[in-house]
Amino acid sequence: MAGPGRAALTRLSPRGRRSGGAREGARWKVSQKKQFVRDTAGFALSQYLSRFVQLFRGLIAARLLGPAAYGSWNALLLVLDYGILTQLGLQQGLDQRVPGSLTRDSTEQTNRLKRGGVAGMTVLWIVFAVGTAIYLVVRPRRLAESWGAWGVMLMVVAVLLQMLIYYHGTLLRSHGRIGVVSKTMTIQAIVGGLTGLGLVFPFGVWGLLAGWLAGQVIALAYIRRLGAPFAPLALVPNLQTRELLMLGFPIFLFTASNTVLRSIDRVMILKFLSVEALGYYSIGLMGVSMLLYLPDSIAYVLYPRLIAKFAETGDADVTAREMVRPLAVVAWVMPLVVGIAVFWVRELVILFLPQYLPGVRALSVLLFGSLGLALASIPAFYIMAIRRQVQLVPLALLTIAVEIGLMLLFIHAGAKIEGVALAVSLGSGLYGLGLLGFSAMHAAATTSARIGFVMKSALPSILTVLLCTGLYLGLRPHLESHLPEGVISLLLCSVFVAFYLLLARRLRPRTGVVAMLGESSWPFARMIAGVWTRD
Repeated sequence: MAGPGRAALTRLSPRGRRSGGAREGARWKVSQKKQFVRDTAGFALSQYLSRFVQLFRGLIAARLLGPAAYGSWNALLLVLDYGILTQLGLQQGLDQRVPGSLTRDSTEQTNRLKRGGVAGMTVLWIVFAVGTAIYLVVRPRRLAESWGAWGVMLMVVAVLLQMLIYYHGTLLRSHGRIGVVSKTMTIQAIVGGLTGLGLVFPFGVWGLLAGWLAGQVIALAYIRRLGAPFAPLALVPNLQTRELLMLGFPIFLFTASNTVLRSIDRVMILKFLSVEALGYYSIGLMGVSMLLYLPDSIAYVLYPRLIAKFAETGDADVTAREMVRPLAVVAWVMPLVVGIAVFWVRELVILFLPQYLPGVRALSVLLFGSLGLALASIPAFYIMAIRRQVQLVPLALLTIAVEIGLMLLFIHAGAKIEGVALAVSLGSGLYGLGLLGFSAMHAAATTSARIGFVMKSALPSILTVLLCTGLYLGLRPHLESHLPEGVISLLLCSVFVAFYLLLARRLRPRTGVVAMLGESSWPFARMIAGVWTRD
């Protein structure tokens, strides 16, 4: 009887099993990395497409309406920003609880969890709606000056629609259906943007509100059609509602403080300056929100992976390794984008929104502030994944207090929206460094390595601020009398990019971008990778 062949012996031997398992593991890791890149790229692409439509709508609306009316629109959006917070952590509880329940519990148990979440959100929204109505009736509010009570209450309805969209999106993401979530957000932005753009001509700011609501309704209908099997609806809270609140509320405190950090500037301008000043300031918000979609998209896709890794290992240090390379990408790509943008904002505003020229200086300062928020994005999601967010609430509250104090100081000193932008940027930098420092405690083993982790992450942003400020204040005045504005911007931008790429070439950060370009099917991408790595 013939014995087994060499291949069979290899399969039967422990060594062969190990090598085969290693190959399978390697293939699985490569597959996971490619899937992460695809998910991130798809989500980022959908978000940038959505943001482009919204940016286009914002530019047209801002030009047609003028600073005062456009400022009233941004004031109304504060109702949406703060209204979303009324769910008090139920969404975060679903984010934390559902992925594990899908693997451990029965379908009925998981569905009870989901129904408890959506029922609790609905009840809390009703409380918010009643409270807002009372707030508007008690005495006249600056928020309602341009809209009246009915306009504000329509935005309260928009809060409910957005909460339901987020509820479906949270559950679909837990079920691995990120593509549906990306398409929903794209549909909402495109329908809302284009409808608002069409209606703003005849109806002004009311057209923007109508377009916003239309985008939400259609997006909710789409995600409901595809997400109904995964997202049951209910109106009566259950025992799981309390469980989700207890689990999600600590995370909510952290995310709520982030929302306040990103919106307190608008609240202060509305209270201490004017709606028109908020309109000038809003062009800076448009630019910053566009830039922040890159780190936010990466963090959004990375978050479920961080949760899964921590659930699997229970080790915060091991989980931290998952964020190191994505954070390096953000740390090096964002400063390059911001540095280029800073030199062109004045020309772009003069070209598209000349009546908003008083807001250019604030916009330039806010672009630098976006670097701090970008550095905070991935560490914030990591901290939520390992459930340590409560420890950072004092940092968030301290940052908010510092920002408010600086805003009041600068406003009373006559700095106006430029002072508000500077206060926000300083606070964002403080917050970003604080989150990096906390993350470094798990991403590195020794004190020196932790300091190195923070410095390597923050170095590109710090150098970008110093280099751009030096070029703008030191070199630009000597060129203004000799060259046109556009040529000066091109020259300064070219000098910045050359220095920045030289620095990156020298330090060789481990972002994985060059390796990804080298594996691309696009010949030009492989050529760039080859030039970059050549000695």
